[in-house]
Amino acid sequence: MEAALEQHLDDTMKNPSIVGVLCTDAQGHNLGCRGSLSDEHGGVVSVLAKQAASLTKDPTDTPTVCLESDSGMCLLHLCQMHLCQKLTTDEYEKKNK
Repeated sequence: MEAALEQHLDDTMKNPSIVGVLCTDAQGHNLGCRGSLSDEHGGVVSVLAKQAASLTKDPTDTPTVCLESDSGMCLLHLCQMHLCQKLTTDEYEKKNK
């Protein structure tokens, strides 16, 4: 599984709009990261993703948290692993048209 995760991180970073990606376990421990993200972000990513998931009554619903600023955004999504991808504003707008 480690090789598959490493490959997924590498593939994700090939998108020029993504400046960082982070994967954590349920406790916020870093499983892998690339780009502008580091181990210190793991706990925050994990907590925000779990809190967003707790806001929905549907257990199959997996909300995405979007943190926006003038320079871009960070998307947090809870899945089998927590994944955080930072995208530029242009990329986000393109995906949501």
